[in-house]
Amino acid sequence: MVTMSAPRSNTRRTRATMAGSAFTDNFKLPKTESFDAIRLLQRNAPKASGETDQIVISVKQGHVTDPARALHETRRVSGALLVSAFEAGWTHPAKAAVNDALAPFGYRPPAWYMVLKADGEPAVNDPANLAALATAAGYRDVSVRTVPVATGLDTPEQLARWRLGMAHIAPFVRRLSPADQADARRAVESTLAAAPPLVIPMIVLGAR
Repeated sequence: MVTMSAPRSNTRRTRATMAGSAFTDNFKLPKTESFDAIRLLQRNAPKASGETDQIVISVKQGHVTDPARALHETRRVSGALLVSAFEAGWTHPAKAAVNDALAPFGYRPPAWYMVLKADGEPAVNDPANLAALATAAGYRDVSVRTVPVATGLDTPEQLARWRLGMAHIAPFVRRLSPADQADARRAVESTLAAAPPLVIPMIVLGAR
């Protein structure tokens, strides 16, 4: 099995199992501004068609520059596919809390993140669109559903660490002085005193 996942943040790692497959043995992808699953597949996946039994793409498909071509490549090297993606429109108060806390320090989302949100994720964060991409790639048996994933993050401290550790935020935070980092973290935690636990609606697609 070949597994691909998005870059990890520096929050604690949550082991999630969806549709019977554990997202483990992940590639260690660099935290860069460019993500190309086609190149990764050609470099890391078996060269021969049908040589691997299954490919798992964990919240990575939205980072791909050409989702349709990437799925054609997964279909070539494997007969089975499992994809997870964030559902369109989901949010949590921690997102706004972190943005508000970092704004006084000059934080702006990096360009790659804005492109991801505008162009990458919309191609795959709707169940019907994702299923259509898999069907067009040649998969015949396609099923898709939305799964609420309880992350176990429920305290203000945990929620603040999660969001401040995201790949598009953590580099900015690391450039702040220790005092400013502490002030920002306290502001986030104070705002999240009554926030709900982090439950993420994930789209999960299985195809053969």
